[in-house]
Amino acid sequence: MIEEGWGQLSFLGLLDMIGNPPLVLMSTAHSFSFTSLPFNNPENPSYVPVIWTGNTDTMSFWQRVTNTIQYLKYYWLFMHTLDLEDQLRLEYLDSKYIKRSLREIFEDSSRNSFISSFDSRITNYVRPVQPKIVEVGPLHLIEPKPLDQKLQAWMNEAPAGVIYFSLGSNMKGTSMGDFRRRAFLKAFARLPQYRVLWKWESEDVMEGQPENVLLKKWMPQQDVLAHPKVKLFIMQGGLQSLQEAYHYGVKLLCIPMFGDQDLNCGRVGKIKTGIVLEFNDLNEEYIYRALKTVLEDPVYSQNMAYYSALSKDTPMSPKEKSVWWIEYVLRHKGVAHLHSGAADLSIVQYYLLDVIAFLAVVLISGVALVYLALRKIVQSMIRPNEGELRKKKVK
Repeated sequence: MIEEGWGQLSFLGLLDMIGNPPLVLMSTAHSFSFTSLPFNNPENPSYVPVIWTGNTDTMSFWQRVTNTIQYLKYYWLFMHTLDLEDQLRLEYLDSKYIKRSLREIFEDSSRNSFISSFDSRITNYVRPVQPKIVEVGPLHLIEPKPLDQKLQAWMNEAPAGVIYFSLGSNMKGTSMGDFRRRAFLKAFARLPQYRVLWKWESEDVMEGQPENVLLKKWMPQQDVLAHPKVKLFIMQGGLQSLQEAYHYGVKLLCIPMFGDQDLNCGRVGKIKTGIVLEFNDLNEEYIYRALKTVLEDPVYSQNMAYYSALSKDTPMSPKEKSVWWIEYVLRHKGVAHLHSGAADLSIVQYYLLDVIAFLAVVLISGVALVYLALRKIVQSMIRPNEGELRKKKVK
């Protein structure tokens, strides 16, 4: 059984109805910590950022505190959601179809389950993963197709190159407000040597639109990014768009909005393949300076070229890797042989809290015994001296 690994776990109830086959969880986003919970994958919040926080793998003390709190919070929310989905099953399904709770299925299925994540080490931070969790990378990449002749000619004629601007499918450019829209237009007008291709979801005439800006309601994004004239991608930090930018080696200007976008953009800023802009701070000068920096500073071009090469240096394509592992699970009727003993430990055992407590008691007891022994020795040495002093005083 192949299932989306995030937010769709109510379908786990089908496992008991179809003979409890091996389970493959496919995460189209990052391999979230709560997705790998039944595997007890090492998710140390001291350096593994929780996806919603925007932290990097280098955190201050207070960032580690908040990261740990968020980790515990989302662990609880995830398990609580399983219980809520169970209530819906009990309410709307005949009891003959329900043999176990979703929590029981989720925890028990880890022994013979497998996670295939579309994440990669380019777009996320390095962290340990068990062999049952495989990051296949950007499965959605396709061979770029030729652009229509009119758009192709327009891009070819750009003196210094093309800036591609798209905020994805969830956040529309028309939703940014007039002030921010005008700020972008004024910043673009100050860069007449570049042409700007802007995904704009309205057919209305844009007031103040410079001559170097072209608006289109929809564009074949991968085909656009593959064009050699594209020098910069202004985007919201979505994982799939980010993977496309790395694949085609296009520098970034990130404006995170929600979800995992803070994490994704934080990674971009840390490895300097682009610059992160805060949505609430957007104004003409802020945008213009960021554009100038990324377009003209060679560090960003060098870093993007490096990470683009890394993203393509793999022994097989994401599609081939994904198919191979799914067939592997089928050939061996599951992956029980890859089961880690960590999944059978309680939280106390897994984090060695019982061992730490025992060693702390031993250490404290040892220190206390040494202290009492030294005190006894010192007292035994002082008392004879006190007796001799009394005798001398009497004489």
